Amino acid sequence: MFENTDSSQFQLVPFFKTLLPIFLFFLPIGALFTAPIFHVDIGSWSYLTTYLYALYPAVDPLPIMFIVEEYRKAFYGEIDFSRLVKHVRVYY
Repeated sequence: MFENTDSSQFQLVPFFKTLLPIFLFFLPIGALFTAPIFHVDIGSWSYLTTYLYALYPAVDPLPIMFIVEEYRKAFYGEIDFSRLVKHVRVYY
């Protein structure tokens, strides 16, 4: 079960990390370049491409954080840190 979970997690991460550039880069920029061919005026919507391009670095790590179980637990604070550190000794 553990190997199957890891395998499915590591197959989903590249899938979603491939979808992000498609929706944040290629489709908006493709629409921006093909709109003049079809005589579509998108002057007021052209700024959206810049915002989506700038949003990508902030959105890029999210699939990893929500798909990989260890990162998801750490993100939601489900890791019990009290059992990780048993004893701490201080020497002077």
